[in-house]
Amino acid sequence: MPSTDDTFFWWVRSHSERKWSQLGDDASWLDAGVLGIVPSRSTAWTGGLSDGEIAAVEQRYGLRFPSAYRSMLRELGGTSPMRFVGYRDGDRRTVSPEPGWLDPRRDDALIRARLEGLPALLWPEDADEPGSPCEWAATWGEDPGAREPRLAAIRRWLTRASPAWPMFAHRYMIMDEATDTAVVLSIIDRSDIVVYGASVEDYLLRELELDEQWRPPYERGHERTIDDFALWPELFE
Repeated sequence: MPSTDDTFFWWVRSHSERKWSQLGDDASWLDAGVLGIVPSRSTAWTGGLSDGEIAAVEQRYGLRFPSAYRSMLRELGGTSPMRFVGYRDGDRRTVSPEPGWLDPRRDDALIRARLEGLPALLWPEDADEPGSPCEWAATWGEDPGAREPRLAAIRRWLTRASPAWPMFAHRYMIMDEATDTAVVLSIIDRSDIVVYGASVEDYLLRELELDEQWRPPYERGHERTIDDFALWPELFE
């Protein structure tokens, strides 16, 4: 399948960085009532990876990225740190540094932590409490009824499912090497999984909230539904 022209990702870079450069200071996020990970005025893409660097990452993790994500890495890389707007000490809102979009040259430890932490993201500690909205998925096998065996069962399931890759915050790219495609999921826990992008390109436009003015075309044939990926659809049933 042909890859989206890298011009699209250059357009994403130039428009997102221009948008970020017009932001106010940290105090403006407190005044805006926003919570979560947000860019700052100094946020910028770290710059592209070479094909050799991408191949080294793939070899290190034993996977093959879809061509659209390879194009994204070549042009964008990751980002410099962003900001986390949240509550500290009761009702006091604060802004603190937070990792932004992950760059595999720089963020290997964080990428590994998010991959290793995916079972606990799907099944957080409060999922074990009575009345939790999280329900054990049949695709994970018989519910063993205790936390550590549950996490072990999910880890085994992940070895058979289409591979996941952390991109930003709790967004994970789900990949299929045979079709050279991906979707992006927003994963809060087992009870809150949402398809956040039908392709890498679709996800970038949505996450970065880039407007609908003219932009370079991208390969619409890349778009897929979650039904096209091994085992993941069963979490939506």
